[in-house]
Order: sequence, then structure tokens, then C-alpha cells
Amino acid sequence: MFVRLGIESITVTLDNASSNNVSIQYVINTVNQWGGAILRGEHMHLRCASHILNLIVQDGLKEYDESISKIRDVVRYVKSSTARMQKLKECAEQAKITCKKSVSLDVPTRWNSTYLMLEAAEKYQKAFERMEMHDVGYVKEFCTSEEKACPNESDWDSARLFIKFLKIFYDSTLRFSGSNYVTSNHFLDRVSFIHSRLAFWCGNKNNYKLNIMAESMKIKFDKYWGEIEKLNPLLLVAVLLDPRYKEPYLKVCFEMMCSDSLEASRHANNVRKILDQMYKEYYIIDSNGDMHHSSSTHLGEESRDEDEDDDDYTWFDQQRKEKLKAAEHSENKTEVDKYFIEACENFENPDFDVLKWWKHNAGRFKILSKIAQDIFAIPVSTVASESAFSTGGRVIDPYRSCLTPKAVQALICTQNWIRNTIAIDITTTIEEVEALENEILAGIGDIRIE
Repeated sequence: MFVRLGIESITVTLDNASSNNVSIQYVINTVNQWGGAILRGEHMHLRCASHILNLIVQDGLKEYDESISKIRDVVRYVKSSTARMQKLKECAEQAKITCKKSVSLDVPTRWNSTYLMLEAAEKYQKAFERMEMHDVGYVKEFCTSEEKACPNESDWDSARLFIKFLKIFYDSTLRFSGSNYVTSNHFLDRVSFIHSRLAFWCGNKNNYKLNIMAESMKIKFDKYWGEIEKLNPLLLVAVLLDPRYKEPYLKVCFEMMCSDSLEASRHANNVRKILDQMYKEYYIIDSNGDMHHSSSTHLGEESRDEDEDDDDYTWFDQQRKEKLKAAEHSENKTEVDKYFIEACENFENPDFDVLKWWKHNAGRFKILSKIAQDIFAIPVSTVASESAFSTGGRVIDPYRSCLTPKAVQALICTQNWIRNTIAIDITTTIEEVEALENEILAGIGDIRIE
């Protein structure tokens, strides 16, 4: 189909299932036959980072803490009535709580909403404690009930640790799920950070439940990212091609993951070799001006169809010219060498745009800029942030499951076009809901929700 439509650059998104490995291998073999695969397509298969993060968090949430259930209950209590919400705000004013953010309920299948619920509720701890003295309904619901109980100081401490713990995965998922900026150059940074934090929590025996949760997550983490060899090399090359990071930062991240400077240097050298190999292949492709030339996929590996009309000498002469070009080029410093000789850009510049940098420096790094263009186009996540946070599956109702493929494609495309300028941000939605609640509180009295 791609050949018939004349499509040269493709991205295929599949579910994270082992059953797709055969299909992926078929695609790699086919592209290799076309002669357009860089590095023989060895690193073509890239797993969705957000999906893996979600799997890691799911394993951790199996070790659920009852402290969170207590906090959820008191939040549900105050959110069930505007009068109760008003009482909480009065208690917050008396406790001199200056937080303007309101408490919010969570959705059990979306762990990010649990994180946001705890983050907001924790700031109102003193207000909830005052409600034990000033709200009769609150006392009856929690203080005298055998089924429910008010969260105590230990529960709030556990919640604060849980917030700190989940924030790592919350921020990483947001970073991985971005669609309006480059994500591939931040992959190793986030993975190495998660690795170090999980290792810390696994060794921290002060909180047993969080320790068990971290150990459960670490097992799943190690399955996908526990060893540097398991990481896709193209995402490691992305670190080298970020002018703020280059080789020094790559080694730092590796040292955080393997705790051995010699091993970290070895892995960094291997990534540099992959970049050098990519540069050689891109150089030959650029020299030939043909992205599908079968002899351009690897230096020193010639392929020739015995049924070609060209005589043997023509073919031999072509190969000789290519080798002469490569030899002539290798005598001088390559763009890669020149790039690494230059000092790194300001690491702390918040306005730095890696794509603009390569666009402005494409004249100096003609070949390397093309590699950067392809590497930075790689998305580390195939799902939007809202889907990435969900611990439940996507459910298709009976009506939509009966639609024809063309109808489904049309619906997906039109939905994408309609939502093109709308950023998916649950925190923005919560702020809008809070504003609406404030208007309701100011305009009407007590409304009870059955």
C-alpha cells in the first residue's frame, strides 16, 4: 500500500503486545528489501514509554494504602454538598490556609486523578481536623462510625509520601505524552531519574508500604528499562544530538543507572559508534541523492542483482567511486567530530528550542542536521496524556464496534481535526470546575446531591 501511494516516511503504531513482533519483523524485512532502512532497521521497534509507565504504576497501586481510602472518603463527604464545601472553606479560613485550590474527587481507574486529589486534600489537613470539632454531620459520618474513620496524622504523612512518589510518574507521563514538542531527547533523562528514585525507595525501610510498592514497581521497571541494553539506541542518540547534553550528560545518566563509571563510558562509546555509523549511511545517501539505493544502507556491504542490465565494470566503477568518496571524507574531521568539539549550549536555558538550533546550524552540519531531524521526530509515546494515565482499558460500545473501518477512520480523523487546538490538560479542567463551584456557592444555598 505504501509503495502504491508513494509514501516514503511512515510510522506504524501497534499495541504493546508480543503478538505484534512477527508483524514488526515483517515490516523490517520489507523495508530492508527496499534498501531504505538505516542500520538495517534493527532499532525500528520502539515501545510506547507512557504505556510502560502506566504498567509500572499499576503494579505499584496493587499495594494500595488504606490511608488514601480514608482521605477519599472525607473528600467525597465535603464534595457531596455545597453546604459542606462551604463549611470546609470556613474551617480553612479559621486555620489560615491560603490555598485557593479546591479539593477534587478522583477516578479509581485514573491514577493521576488520585495524585491530584491527594495533592489538593493534603493542603486542607488542618481544615479537615477542624471539621471534627465544628461539623456534626462530619463527626457522625466518621468519628462515631465503625465502617469509616477520619484520617489521622499518620494517614496524612502517608499521603504526603504517596504524593511525592506518584509525582515522579505524573511528571514523566506528561513529558512523554507531549505532542507539540520534542520528546525523544528527554527519554533517558526521565528513565534514569525514575530508576534512581525507585532504587532509593526500595532501600528505604522507614515506610513499609511505600517500600513494598516501590519494589513491586521496580520489578516491572526492570522488565522494560532495567538494563541500558534494553533501551532503544535511537533515543540515546537523541541525547547526543541535543547540543545542551551531548556525551557528558549521556555518561551521567548511564552512571545513575549502572553505578559504574567504566561501564557507563562503555555504553556511551557504543552510542557514539551508532551515531557514527548513522552518519556514514546518511552521508552516502546524500552523496547518491537516492534514499532507496540498495548499496547505501551499509558501508562495505555491496549488493548487486545478477540480472542487472549494467555490465560488471559499470557496477564495479560505481562501488569504487563510493569507497573513494568515503575514504576522502574520513581523512578530514566529520561533522560529528566538529559537533562534539564545540562547547555545549546553556543547560539551564528554559527557552532553548532544539529544533530551531538545528535549523539555524543546518548549514554547518548538513548531514548531522538530517539525522537530528529524523531522530527528534520520534515520539516516545503513542497516546495522549489522558489515555496514558488510565489504568482501565479503552472500551468501545456495541454501536461503534459495528462500524466499518472507513467510518471509524472518518470519525477518528474528524475528531482529531476538531480537537486540534485544544490541549488535553486535566488540571485546566479542574480549575474551570472550581470556578463554576465558586459561582454556585456565591449564588445559591445548600444543594444536596443524592
